[in-house]
Amino acid sequence: MQQNYRKLFMTLSVLLMYSLASIVCLAAEREYQEISLSEALNLAFLQNTNYQLALWEHDLQLQEQALTQKRLPTINLATKPISISNGDMQPATSSIDVNMPLSDHMTLSGKLQLALSEQAVKFDRNVTIAFDYSLFAPPQATSVQDADSLLIINNSLVLEVVQKLISLRKQHDDLAIELYRLEYLQQAYLAAQVKDNLIQAQQILQQVHTTNSKITELNLAINQFNYELASLINQNGYYLPIIPNLECSIEFSEEELINHALAASQEWKQALHNLELAQQQLKASKQSAGWQVNANASVSWDMDLTHDPNWSVALTASKSLYPPSLQQEKYELQLAKAQLRAAEIENSIRKQVQQQLQRLELLAEQYIQLQADLTEEQNNMKISQKHLQAGLVTELKLMEHQLNLYVLEKQCQHNRYDYLSAWLQLMHQCGFDLQETIFDSFARVGVNP
Repeated sequence: MQQNYRKLFMTLSVLLMYSLASIVCLAAEREYQEISLSEALNLAFLQNTNYQLALWEHDLQLQEQALTQKRLPTINLATKPISISNGDMQPATSSIDVNMPLSDHMTLSGKLQLALSEQAVKFDRNVTIAFDYSLFAPPQATSVQDADSLLIINNSLVLEVVQKLISLRKQHDDLAIELYRLEYLQQAYLAAQVKDNLIQAQQILQQVHTTNSKITELNLAINQFNYELASLINQNGYYLPIIPNLECSIEFSEEELINHALAASQEWKQALHNLELAQQQLKASKQSAGWQVNANASVSWDMDLTHDPNWSVALTASKSLYPPSLQQEKYELQLAKAQLRAAEIENSIRKQVQQQLQRLELLAEQYIQLQADLTEEQNNMKISQKHLQAGLVTELKLMEHQLNLYVLEKQCQHNRYDYLSAWLQLMHQCGFDLQETIFDSFARVGVNP
């Protein structure tokens, strides 16, 4: 029976050693290049294709807005090269219309007509100034253009880079923990072999199997996150992120942060615009009492001034049989909806800021507890080292403390990563420039980016 146990121990030992050797060889096949937070950000801003396309689109939008604000004239050209009327060929005609908007209610327009025949070119030039105004017309709904769209684009890229770096670094750290755990299990198995403890050996073997599965999953996760980071910075390679401990300070009160978040929210800006629009529409409806009043005037003359100018002035008023009170009630309903929507958005933003602050507070409390656990484990390790020298404990016990200490150190670091991510998300929500925020943090902790 004893001999059978030893055969089983030998078989398990071979399996364990084989799994360890395979994992070590797999890890040694790839050399990871260290990449800092500032390096990753610089590469992303310089080389990320989606970011460059977003900048291009943003520039085009600015150009379109500038053209709209300039009230540029429009020119329309129409030509009729061939026409037949009553069986007779008609001369070719062309016309050029020019419209110059002067204001929302006034337009300067001109027209040049040409008729081409075998004898000559005939043209008729006419200039018209037209004015059209609706007295009680309610304003129309429009979308609010976000002036901080470039900041949003930049911040989104910063958040994506930081998140990819943190995710990849966590996987590297977790892999290091599991590899160390596998070494510990090897020593624990050898100790069980010495004691001829078959039950303990079987339990250790199950732990080895579980650890091997975790290592496989972590290697796959590292490959995936590494691919995503490489795509983000548009540079192939195998990376080991280096993320410094930044000073993530919050210099504002909760209410100040909420006000910053409201001011930075495109949704909130649109809600306020819609609320103001609904108020104006209701006011116009009350003032009109169901009447529609339009005033228009125009004056036209030929550019040669051979004829007296033609002018006209008209004032029209009409009233629909549709009950004005019902129309007014519709606008009151729209106003109530706009007020409710604005209140909902404000409450949502307020809640998001509060939840993010609570998350930061929770992470800070967790860090304090992790630091206490780390200090306690460091003391336990010192005690175990003394006991080892005195022959009271084995090296395996010391190795167990080393593993626990290593795990706690990584948990503390991961807590700092999570705090950094949550802090940057809060700063982004409040409309702060994340690039500037990060580099200010570098300066406060004395890190050269």
